[in-house]
Amino acid sequence: MLARSDVDTHPLREKARSEGLPLCDYILKLMRKHDKANNRFTTLLAACPNSEAVIKASLRSAKRNRAPIKFAATLNQVDTDGGYTGMNQFQFVETIKMEAESIGFDGPIIIAVDHGGPWLKDIQASENWPLQKAMDWVKRSLEAAIESGYDLLHVDPTVDRTLSEGSVIPINLVVERTVELIVHAEAFRRKKGLPPISYEVGTEEVHGGLADLNVFDQFLGGLKTGLLENNLKDVWPILVVGKVGTDLHTSFFDPEVAGELVRRAAKFGSFIKGHYTDYVENPHDYALSGIGGA
Repeated sequence: MLARSDVDTHPLREKARSEGLPLCDYILKLMRKHDKANNRFTTLLAACPNSEAVIKASLRSAKRNRAPIKFAATLNQVDTDGGYTGMNQFQFVETIKMEAESIGFDGPIIIAVDHGGPWLKDIQASENWPLQKAMDWVKRSLEAAIESGYDLLHVDPTVDRTLSEGSVIPINLVVERTVELIVHAEAFRRKKGLPPISYEVGTEEVHGGLADLNVFDQFLGGLKTGLLENNLKDVWPILVVGKVGTDLHTSFFDPEVAGELVRRAAKFGSFIKGHYTDYVENPHDYALSGIGGA
């Protein structure tokens, strides 16, 4: 098993640790500080590691550009049952480490869960698992991710198979389940004595939920209250998924909407993360809009 500090040896990881910050939080805040000082714009790239080839290509790209790289793995791809890549969380971390060593890349590597929530793993949806069974599986998956050295967890309970078809999950329920999963993850992390980790929250765009700006504010406000009520005032998501015009079937990033979401998230100390960046027509607008991750 690799310790989280052994995933990469970049000085930023130790600097983040010395300040009591997770690596992703530290890098994003450092990026924004440098952006303001140098009047330039940057966005952190997340790669979807659906194969070893993608892992290798992503690390080579990061090395070529002297940039950090973030790997965001869904539970369909990497999980305790092996996922469709055949890797569990521990094997995934080890694979990234070995591939980085093989090409001499020692830059910052952020390893993350993507869409950690009930029914977002195919077998849970196809077999129509009950809520408690699905949530229990997700909790075990998050535990394995934390213990194996992941840096960030995307907590995404925005799908509810118990609702009637076409219904959108109430935002208060999203808040409640998000808090439940974060509370569980933090209790496990602290029990194991592991360093702080980052969190990403928010809806998967194709399922609706945070598209409305008022609902967006309601979600973050409710999340803040819920975490405080559970004595987690020191825990807050660094990334919030925003509906920025892109999904499985579109290719235009909306800089106007993105800019408004960036401003709203900044009030809470968070950055906006855009999903479905693969075939976007105007990728340069991500950074210009202040998007933290894509």
